[in-house]
Amino acid sequence: MQFGALIEPLYKPQELAVVAQRVEQLGFSSFWYPDEKFFRDPYVGLTLAAHHTQRMDVGVCVTDPYSRHPIMTAQAIASLAEVAPGRTWLGLGAGGRGFTAMGINRERPAVALREAVQVIRRLLAGETVDYRGDVISLIDRKLDFEPTEGVSIMIATGSGRLVQRLAGEIGDAAMLANYATPQALKNGLDRIEEGARRAGRAIGDFRLISRVDVALHEDRASARKAVAPVVLSDFRSSFPALAYLDDLPEFKLSSGFLNLLKRKDYRTRSQYRDPEHSASLVPEALVDHMSIAGTPQEVKDRIRAIIDMGVFDEITIHPVPCKDQTLLECLSMLSKILKPFLSERR
Repeated sequence: MQFGALIEPLYKPQELAVVAQRVEQLGFSSFWYPDEKFFRDPYVGLTLAAHHTQRMDVGVCVTDPYSRHPIMTAQAIASLAEVAPGRTWLGLGAGGRGFTAMGINRERPAVALREAVQVIRRLLAGETVDYRGDVISLIDRKLDFEPTEGVSIMIATGSGRLVQRLAGEIGDAAMLANYATPQALKNGLDRIEEGARRAGRAIGDFRLISRVDVALHEDRASARKAVAPVVLSDFRSSFPALAYLDDLPEFKLSSGFLNLLKRKDYRTRSQYRDPEHSASLVPEALVDHMSIAGTPQEVKDRIRAIIDMGVFDEITIHPVPCKDQTLLECLSMLSKILKPFLSERR
């Protein structure tokens, strides 16, 4: 089993270089870095990570086809591939946050992603592209340099059913994000497999990744409290669509939780990034099924349950430091419980 690390764009260059080196030293095989709007630029961070590592794959996780035109994404990822030849991935997704501030209407995400993949693959092959799609257009243009390294494309899915099917149909990898129990993962996996069958593929023909938010601490309550803002953020970014709930066992949402989802202003988002403000509002069932949070042994058992499903090539972990932990301390604790799984294979 391979493990990836998804590192938030919160760290200054000198700090990020140390983090990337440490992630590789701890045995992670992939370094994923998000294109999180209005944070530090992902391609600068990935270039830095690539420069300070030798073996890990590096990839954006994820960028979207709306805020960056596909030709600009192709330009950026082809440039990164020259820095990290043979280990560069492009992660694409529908995106969730920041569109309102930019006046962008995110329309037909599955269509936009399909068209973006078509355009980007042709650009990375050195072609001149003249494309008029339903969402994406490019008029008779190619990159002004010849891409020299191959780049694989990962399609990340949250709860969007059409995007889940699309990932199985056309992705070099499919990442099923946010679900954290076999029960919750199953329906998403079925839809990815359905998309694969449409294209005459089997689920074993491409890389399959589970992405989970993980907090661990000897004090179980502290771990569960720390992960609450992350779970809340996933729902705020997708609201008013709540398709995540269709794949979970039945439970009740409080009026306080639902009212908070409706408030998408930046000030509210900043306030509820603090676990002290958000933990009491997030239902226990969401913490259970949309994250892995608890003692080291509990986290180990939960990761084992995903491995035992026998379908994933990689589990990508978004480490959530809790209480008095630093990111490096959190990563070190994680590496100790992951080590027994590293030699296992799908």
